Amino acid sequence: MPQNDWVSFLARCARNISVALMLACWMEAILPKRARDVGIVLALAIIALAGLNVLSALFKEGAAHILVAVVPFLSMACLYWYRDHEVLEQSSSIASADAYAALKVDTALMPESVTSATIASTLLNFLIPLGCYSFVFGYMHYAWIPTQDGTVASLAIQLAAALGTLIAGIVSLCLVATFWGRRKIELYNFFALSIMVLALCITALASDRFTFMYVVPLNIAQKIAMFFIWMAPFLVPHRRSAMTSWCWALLLYQAGKLASSSASSFIDQDTYLVLALAFAGLLIIGSIFGLVLGQNRSSMAVAEGKAPVEESDAFRACKRELFEESNAADGSAAEDRAERTCLDRHAREGALNSSEEARENAQGTRIDLQSSRADERTARNERQTLVLSCSNIAKTYQLTRREEEVLQLLSEGMTAKDVAETLVVSSSTAKTHMRNIYAKLGIHTQNELILMVQRRMHTNT
Repeated sequence: MPQNDWVSFLARCARNISVALMLACWMEAILPKRARDVGIVLALAIIALAGLNVLSALFKEGAAHILVAVVPFLSMACLYWYRDHEVLEQSSSIASADAYAALKVDTALMPESVTSATIASTLLNFLIPLGCYSFVFGYMHYAWIPTQDGTVASLAIQLAAALGTLIAGIVSLCLVATFWGRRKIELYNFFALSIMVLALCITALASDRFTFMYVVPLNIAQKIAMFFIWMAPFLVPHRRSAMTSWCWALLLYQAGKLASSSASSFIDQDTYLVLALAFAGLLIIGSIFGLVLGQNRSSMAVAEGKAPVEESDAFRACKRELFEESNAADGSAAEDRAERTCLDRHAREGALNSSEEARENAQGTRIDLQSSRADERTARNERQTLVLSCSNIAKTYQLTRREEEVLQLLSEGMTAKDVAETLVVSSSTAKTHMRNIYAKLGIHTQNELILMVQRRMHTNT
């Protein structure tokens, strides 16, 4: 390989590694958020990317290169701002350091149980398709590169890419807002698959003059595939870190791109097309099998007695009432919780038909009441210990009286907004007190503050 080729290869490797690291930082930053919120942010980011595509198409070549070079720095600046903002505006309510340590990724989209069928369904629906997608995308990408002439054809292709990206962002936003849930996200795969097959057919049949026709569906399918990568931590079961699922998804996608790039260099165009069609066929078969396995999961739930009972009028009324009382923004998740609660009530009502079981239920109620009272006493004792610990920390680190009050509220898991409302001060004043407390205690986050208070509580007890 000539020296210039080696330099170009190393530069591309360095660039790809840098992009992957920056994406990993973003994924780690937004991981504590709800899966649905992450989906909405991703859809908005895709729409913003469409705007950047338009600008890069309309700018002159030099200005477009500058714009592309500035985007990573802009992303890092946004990431820095986001992390600094999260230090003061932590969205989760935390009662103790132990509760914070137990905080995990949103599991609303996770399967209820991890079995061999669940793992196979997850692989076929959310992971293996990523490699197939990227290989086929690579074929279509290399098909339109020779048609760029730096004039009208290039402008048409770039605007078509921007249009496809915009449509993908709008569609993703609508799906996340109205069609949400694990079983429903599995159907996203078929939507992306149909769009990809359409683009592949146009690629094989259209002449070079109509390249822009398949660039639109290509970008739609490509951005839906990226959606699966970012949703992987919320969809793929993991034992340790949710970042592992994201890394596997990204690696599979990159492996498909590498295979596609190698195929374009070492085999002829007709063989390349046959391989792309083979990967598309494999994707179709795998998606069908994944959907069937998911359906079998539901059948197994029926066999285990987890299937919904026949819905009477009373059952439907109960379900509707609980759903309306819950957070309507949760969508299907709130509906599932309402159904499970009604099922529990239904089972309890059936059990009470026996007088013996009724007596046992009454006895259990008395035990629950005693346990509740014991819990209240324990909570009061913990509250007193918490106040004493905050007072000791305030004396040790010479906090003011107001800072001690803020310290106590923060140790209870309150955010800056909650502190401001409780103390009847402005949000900026509350944030100023938080910064002063962090500086005096030598810490940087609310998590560290809670850990410090928790250790002092253990010392006091």
